Amino acid sequence: MRVAWIISLAAAGLTGAATVAAAVIAGLVVSASGVPSWPALGLQGMLGALAGAGAGFAAGAAVRKQLARLRATVEVVEPAEAPAHRLSAPLEEIARVHLDVVEQLAGECRSIRSQIRQTEIRKHLAETEVQHLSDVLHSLRDAVLVTNEFNELVMANDAAASLFAFRREEALNKPVNKVLREAQIVGLIKEAAEAGNSNSRKHAECVLPRDPEPLNVEVSLSSLADPTREASSVVTILHDITQERQVSRMKNEFVSKASHELRTPLSSIKAYIEMLLDGEARDEEARREFYEIIQHEAERLGRMIDNMLNISRIEAGMITANWENVDLVPIAQDAAELLKPQAAEKQIRIHFQRPHQACHADVDQDMMKQVITNLISNAIKYTPDGGRVTVAPDLTDCDRSVIVSVSDTGLGIPPEALPKLFSKFYRVDKHERVAKGTGLGLNLVKQIVESVHHGEVGVESEVGKGSRFWFIVPCKQGG
Repeated sequence: MRVAWIISLAAAGLTGAATVAAAVIAGLVVSASGVPSWPALGLQGMLGALAGAGAGFAAGAAVRKQLARLRATVEVVEPAEAPAHRLSAPLEEIARVHLDVVEQLAGECRSIRSQIRQTEIRKHLAETEVQHLSDVLHSLRDAVLVTNEFNELVMANDAAASLFAFRREEALNKPVNKVLREAQIVGLIKEAAEAGNSNSRKHAECVLPRDPEPLNVEVSLSSLADPTREASSVVTILHDITQERQVSRMKNEFVSKASHELRTPLSSIKAYIEMLLDGEARDEEARREFYEIIQHEAERLGRMIDNMLNISRIEAGMITANWENVDLVPIAQDAAELLKPQAAEKQIRIHFQRPHQACHADVDQDMMKQVITNLISNAIKYTPDGGRVTVAPDLTDCDRSVIVSVSDTGLGIPPEALPKLFSKFYRVDKHERVAKGTGLGLNLVKQIVESVHHGEVGVESEVGKGSRFWFIVPCKQGG
């Protein structure tokens, strides 16, 4: 008579490696003679338990503890048909033989778990690095576009979305010609993608129509070659060089205008010196006239050079103001008194309008005097004989700033000339016949007031009725 023993170890609380041992034992079929046999079900059960238990193989020592408990259990079951000494001895031998296999599998499982942990760590590091690179990319001021071999937009940073006015979430994975309206940029990307399998870089300069002014951009395209594909992915970087071009143009204009302005007094000085050397001034009166002209042109040349140097120093941040809390009323009055002889030559009256209170402000006293002097001198030059110039300092804006205005009854300024009036070397065409100038005085006023003193300059004018120039400086610097 054959008795089939199916030994269940769930009640014994076995886990991990003990479950494997249970599967091995459950596969045993004990014959009536008490001699055990080993079917394939024992190995299959062991492997099934291994797959289900996972990390529990590390508990190989638990098998030994459960074997003792198992042996005691087997001795109790039907002792008449299967004596304990006949069943437990083969069972223990089988368990011992397969224990090494269980421990080996447990070791392999631990190795796999270790590899999984390392993979997870590497994945986390890679995700962190990708996020870091993404943050860096979006922080760039230059626009960056990445297209695949099908000319589809696969990546764009915030600067690119702002430059081309599209939403990144909606634009990704769409053909670049459906996202960008600028055909020139689309054409450059397409050419770079079709460049072939060679990694290459291309640079170009484009003008993008924008309101109110077009943008000049420098375009750098890098094709990323893939030997398995005919076309390439392309990384496009667009750098706004509009301001650089404007600065370059302004420098060229400055050099050109400065050369012209410097040449005028030098030519005059040279001509009168040559006349003196040739003996054309035959009497003392003629020679004195020549000397005065030479002196006047030399002074004009010196003022021009000083103004150019001062403007350059201010723009370069090389001038340090000597801050003092002073009353601008006496400073303005001194400047008006200084220029009264110049006004008297044209029968121009300078009226100083004294305020009811002091006008204290943190200023560089010498610079403020130069500003007021330049404005009064300009008013005298462009006011016809018998006119009037009014200088008026006062407090404004709830006593938080000081305003100084210089008004005249002069020629006035055309409306189209007002926006350019404080530019370097700019002079109103009609005024050039009235008085000579370098076109730097008002620009120097603007630089001193706005760049150094953090104030504001302005002008109000009507042709034929005169002009009013004014500037405002805060009473407290840095407050």
